[in-house]
Amino acid sequence: MRISTLCLSLWITVALAAAAFAAEEPNTTLTIYNDNFAMIQEARSLRLTRGMQEVRISDVPGLIEPTSVRFQSLTSPDTVTLHEQRFEFDLTGTGRLMERYLGQPVVITIEEGGTYRGSLLSAQAGDAILELEEGAVQVIKGQSIATLQFPALPEGLVTKPSLVWMLEATRSGRHEAQIRYLTKGIQWQAEYIATIREEEGLLELSGWASIDNRSGRSFKDAGIRLVAGDVHRVTPQPYRARDGMRMEGAMMSAKASGPSFEEKPLFEYHLYTLDRTATLTDRQSKQLNLFPPSSVKADKEFSYDGDRDQTKVRVNLVLKNTKENGMGMPLPGGRMRVYKEADDKTAAFAGEDRIGHVAEGEEVRVHLGNAFDIVGERTLLETRQVSKRSRQETVEIQLRNRKETPVTVTVVEHFRGDWKFIGPTPKVRKKEAQKVEFEVSVLKKGEKTFKYQVLYMW
Repeated sequence: MRISTLCLSLWITVALAAAAFAAEEPNTTLTIYNDNFAMIQEARSLRLTRGMQEVRISDVPGLIEPTSVRFQSLTSPDTVTLHEQRFEFDLTGTGRLMERYLGQPVVITIEEGGTYRGSLLSAQAGDAILELEEGAVQVIKGQSIATLQFPALPEGLVTKPSLVWMLEATRSGRHEAQIRYLTKGIQWQAEYIATIREEEGLLELSGWASIDNRSGRSFKDAGIRLVAGDVHRVTPQPYRARDGMRMEGAMMSAKASGPSFEEKPLFEYHLYTLDRTATLTDRQSKQLNLFPPSSVKADKEFSYDGDRDQTKVRVNLVLKNTKENGMGMPLPGGRMRVYKEADDKTAAFAGEDRIGHVAEGEEVRVHLGNAFDIVGERTLLETRQVSKRSRQETVEIQLRNRKETPVTVTVVEHFRGDWKFIGPTPKVRKKEAQKVEFEVSVLKKGEKTFKYQVLYMW
């Protein structure tokens, strides 16, 4: 049901004042990870008084992991003792107010102008059931409600998610404090744009960091750091502001070419630091330049895997991640979109693929799609039991090239257990325990067929 106009007026205003608060915009640094979480570190200026007091900060994300919060006075840590901290996120809303006022007096005005006063018995799907002052029971449909009036804001409801500390200071004055916590709802991924130039073999490659902020808070002029790597985490019980709950933390002591990123190692991961501050607005996706465009050599590779697809021949781009090739930096995993430049300088979309984290010196292999003019066919010609502990298979591979140019195709074959080839095979490009790659050349408008025999033993 729809409530056309909903006006919440409070007869008594409850001040959620704290003994100390931060009025200035905090100095904030975000360290963002791939797995939908970030570490927030803030430097805030607080004015503390001598003795026990409450400090409340309301401009925080609604998806904080409460047990990760750390508060520390940088000015004089020995004079500040933290006795208690809590994260409040039972947010004020029409539904929550009605739930909290069940059995208590409210005033409802309807669209037609009538007013009802009485005890709220039920609030379901926007409808209200009142026991009127004269004893009758009145059902008021949600779409007819104009205003709801409550005597006061119930204790524990807040208008914004808030971090609250109960601390004791032995020295009055201004303290520079550091606050650090983890929050969900912020993540990043790498986005790569590659344009194959008119002369194939060269492409222009640029990288972008795409940051998605759905944490419930905006961050103005913040330092941005991105971590690439697989960080192990224990899955916590989720705390969400809209769940209508409140958590109180455990006791602890405070004594205890444009903008681009600089890459540095971080433990067993890689850290990319933006060389300027940036603003991340809540419910916004923003792209920041990861590295400027560079000219990179790339090889086009055709590959045929009959176990994966009986006829399709894949088209891949292969790039060497080295400084000599115009790259040479750890590449965080992400999506790479590839465009092909035409003679008239227009471009067409050629395909995209998702790559994993690629260390310096390793190959980047991007699957663009399937070749139109090259077809493969794999046939198991014969399987023969040689003995009780061995079996022989004969396999035929046929490649048909309808292009006006010759091609080289990498044929991938998979094997199981102990095995060995019997007789001749095409040129082996790469051999592993369970896989072999053959390198096969096919003439223009031509066909190439080869056979091989394999003996399995157990």
